[in-house]
Amino acid sequence: MSYTDLKGLDPQYCQHQIHLLHDARSVQQRRYRMNPNFVAKVTEEIEKLLQVGFIRPVKRATWLNPIVVVPKKNGKIQVGVDYRKLNAATVTDGFPLPFIDSVIDMVAGHECYNFLDGFGGYNQIRMNPDDQEKTTFVTEWGVFVAEVMMFGLKTAPATFQRIITEIFNEYIPTFMQVFLDDFAVYGQRLEHLTQLLLCLNRFCQARLSLNPAKCAFLVTSGNLLGHIVSQEGIAMDPNKVQAIMNAPVPSTAKALN
Repeated sequence: MSYTDLKGLDPQYCQHQIHLLHDARSVQQRRYRMNPNFVAKVTEEIEKLLQVGFIRPVKRATWLNPIVVVPKKNGKIQVGVDYRKLNAATVTDGFPLPFIDSVIDMVAGHECYNFLDGFGGYNQIRMNPDDQEKTTFVTEWGVFVAEVMMFGLKTAPATFQRIITEIFNEYIPTFMQVFLDDFAVYGQRLEHLTQLLLCLNRFCQARLSLNPAKCAFLVTSGNLLGHIVSQEGIAMDPNKVQAIMNAPVPSTAKALN
């Protein structure tokens, strides 16, 4: 699946808004210097975002935010926007994220599971047209505004969790738990397929996309928020403790320090 296939959440459900503090003033920042080795990859990323309609060029803006480039272990890069100045001027959204331990406790102990992963994350939610200008970012190739909710925005997690909770409200916590774009559908084997179909139909109605490569259907255990859940209960994800397990056994008192 690619971003060109991403329809995005139906705007009738939600559009992300940015409410500023009453004394907030717009800030125009200069772009950061970029490692020359990243130029080609950043150019490619900007072109991709333009093609899928996540951003669009603008000539003028009252807000200007610089981009940041983070290299990944696989050789790829993550292009983000430094929204710290904008976030400092943004009113806090108090909608809470679920407690991770409560989510895991609720999901563990069932016969059958589906673990679903949202594709595109925050980008599935459109920006309110009146607030798009606040997301403007500056690059070597021009100035662009975001048409979808971007990572790094202060109130993006609250907006995402609120709308996901509203969409699946009647299923939570009876047979579904949601933490941002991680979804777990659980239950007894005989009724589980019916519950899964209800959830998938709701995904279709809201135009929420899933990443098939990261989904697991009709399994007896799986990874949820860094833990393994099953009918037997909760266990640590082996990948999270592999370094400790592989560490040599200390043979001297000095090695214990």
